[in-house]
Amino acid sequence: MTVYITTAGVVQVSSPEEGEIRYYDGIAFNPATDVDEFGRMTIEKSQEFLLKMADQLAFVKENGRYYIVGEYPEIPEEFEWAVGIGINLKSGGRRNFSTLTARKEYLIPNEGSFKKDTTGLIDINDIDSFGITISVLNKDINEDLGILEIAYVIDGTLSDGNDRRVAFVPESGSIPQISYTDSFNFEKMFQW
Repeated sequence: MTVYITTAGVVQVSSPEEGEIRYYDGIAFNPATDVDEFGRMTIEKSQEFLLKMADQLAFVKENGRYYIVGEYPEIPEEFEWAVGIGINLKSGGRRNFSTLTARKEYLIPNEGSFKKDTTGLIDINDIDSFGITISVLNKDINEDLGILEIAYVIDGTLSDGNDRRVAFVPESGSIPQISYTDSFNFEKMFQW
């Protein structure tokens, strides 16, 4: 704590290192240090939550049906999840599942756990690639400092010659992307 002495008396000012640490699914969160002056979750803290969410998202087959399943980690009350899942088809179409769509058949919730049946919406043999974006938004200003992007190509490669990529993409182009491709468990996520 910093103490300033003025002619009017003593004024106590909390230092930025102070604050109440809260835990959300095992992730420590301190509003005094993990939120920027605009109310956005810091890049470092965002990455922790985003990677945890990505670890809890999967494309699974059960009893001949195809599902997208996920369980959102708990996050501070002032934030919400935004997830977009694009499935590109060899036939040229695209199926977009999202927390923000108005189309009920493609809507996924943005909290709790979910199991979205995609059988009938996608011919599994027609899938070319997956593109996933995950972000943690401040509810009031609808902003974040970056997103987690996951790309996986079934047949072929991405522009960099690889068939998969996971990266944290900061909102600002002046901050470099952070790659998680080498440590990400693609087999756990993509089980179709």
